[in-house]
Amino acid sequence: MAAAVLDIPCLLDTELDSANQAADNGAAPTIFMGMDAGGAKHHGIFSFPLDAVGAIPITRITAVQILLFVDTVLGTPGTHVQRLMAKPPTWTETANWTTYNGVDAWAAAGGDESATGGNITSGIIITAQALQSLQILASVLPGFTAARAAGQTRFDLLIRRSNESGSSTGFTVRSSEHATVATRPWMRILHTFPSAPMVGGFQQTRIRRA
Repeated sequence: MAAAVLDIPCLLDTELDSANQAADNGAAPTIFMGMDAGGAKHHGIFSFPLDAVGAIPITRITAVQILLFVDTVLGTPGTHVQRLMAKPPTWTETANWTTYNGVDAWAAAGGDESATGGNITSGIIITAQALQSLQILASVLPGFTAARAAGQTRFDLLIRRSNESGSSTGFTVRSSEHATVATRPWMRILHTFPSAPMVGGFQQTRIRRA
């Protein structure tokens, strides 16, 4: 079997800020995840379109990654966690700390995260002005599979600092609104497919965002 890579652009993303709970950050070019200088919590939420995965059988998907371009690093970022969003409502980029669309409340402030997930930065040095490839965890991947099987159109993730205490720690990534398309968030699907033998390397496909 030949190996291939499918890159899918982020559909929606935004930053949830516990200090400015009504703030609409959907049009911002960057997203901060961590604790700011005043000790406020900041979460990043990301949604990727599942229809773009097409008909690739789950048995042929070998890994799923999230590609984030880090703009700046604040202090020592520490451990960040990735959480599958718990039965997410149809949140929009007008979501804020308390609501998923600027009006209707999350079940829990800061985004409806589930207990499914874990550390995504173990062994990774978060570096400014660099592309970070964050592996979708084995504990989260079944959520990706289940969402596809259920006919859902989106795969939603929340990323935050693991220990939400202290201040001045975290990192800022470029959002789907950033002017440089190549540095926006992407979901990378590594998969295999039956084909004639290839001579080395991967076949890569990048889906353009409208």
